[in-house]
Amino acid sequence: MTAQWAIYFSNLYDRSVSDDFDDDWERTVRTLINDTLDTITLDSSVCVSAALVQTLIRSLPRGKAGGIDGVRHEHLIYACDAISPVLARLFTGMLRLGYIPTDMKRGEIITLHKGGKKRKDDPNNYRAITLSSVILKLYELVLLERCQDSILRSLNAQQGGFQKQLGCNMTSFVLRETLHHAREQSSKVFVCCLDGKQAFDHVWHDGLFYKLLDLGVDDNTFVSIHNMYKDAQCHVRYNGLCSESFPIAQGTKQGGKSSPSMNIAFIDGLIQELEASGNGLCLYGLNVASPTLANDMVLLSFSKGGLDNMLDICYRYSCKWRYFL
Repeated sequence: MTAQWAIYFSNLYDRSVSDDFDDDWERTVRTLINDTLDTITLDSSVCVSAALVQTLIRSLPRGKAGGIDGVRHEHLIYACDAISPVLARLFTGMLRLGYIPTDMKRGEIITLHKGGKKRKDDPNNYRAITLSSVILKLYELVLLERCQDSILRSLNAQQGGFQKQLGCNMTSFVLRETLHHAREQSSKVFVCCLDGKQAFDHVWHDGLFYKLLDLGVDDNTFVSIHNMYKDAQCHVRYNGLCSESFPIAQGTKQGGKSSPSMNIAFIDGLIQELEASGNGLCLYGLNVASPTLANDMVLLSFSKGGLDNMLDICYRYSCKWRYFL
């Protein structure tokens, strides 16, 4: 059974292929990423302060599982004052070199059945949890401190996921008020709910790197994020047995501190295209064509033709950026 789980996850995290995907665009993006990496000169003066590491350690939650190295959040929290300067020097070296040790990028996947009457012979009825290095998770927070502003600054206002003072309630409020307004105006509203298939697991790595470059992420942070995904591997633990390791060729890091931000950066271009198309619904001059929570999106239009056009945009975007609707 352990080997079967390994085959399942190996296939899941292998590069997605489809006859509908835009292979010419993939080659263009891959070439751009490789050329950029060849020409980048890393800033050797960047520094991660012990004070920042100390602050980030104190923000870590307790009671969470550690990685395969056995280190847990509590180890860092209780040794915060002593270990912060040491980790600051380590992270400074990693940031200046754009390098992350391979062992830090290894993960262990365990599976939990979702419960209820869901069939136990269907892998889609299990929740996968990846146990990864807490040192790397802490380093991800350092990288987020450096790039979060670049990501959020250009983020579309219709995105309600993974941001302070936003979330499910706010996105639901926008949707409810929009439909209420249409009802008051005796207008029809054509609605379609979209959810990317295993969206976090199917993020195209080079596509994500392309978007980070477009957002203006600094060179050291960009190279570090690129290296974090390079040569990452996982194995599956089931009933006390471990499978062979397999590469992670796509998807944001499961359980990673930076994954939510990476995910909304990856999907933001679709919201921008839907808004710019002019096919969606507007409310008092505000474009509410596609209220979105992470990858869960609602398309709204006053006409069936408008909704059809928006669906075409979503399909073309998924082909260009290599994921499934």
